[in-house]
Amino acid sequence: MGEVAESIRGDESEEQRKLALFRARVDKEDPDAK
Repeated sequence: MGEVAESIRGDESEEQRKLALFRARVDKEDPDAK
């Protein structure tokens, strides 16, 4: 599934995925960081 998304969207989907993971990690560590 991941490979299919990458072939369609390319680097953009990779950046979005990294950003989503980063935000999720920040929210867990410091919910008030927003």
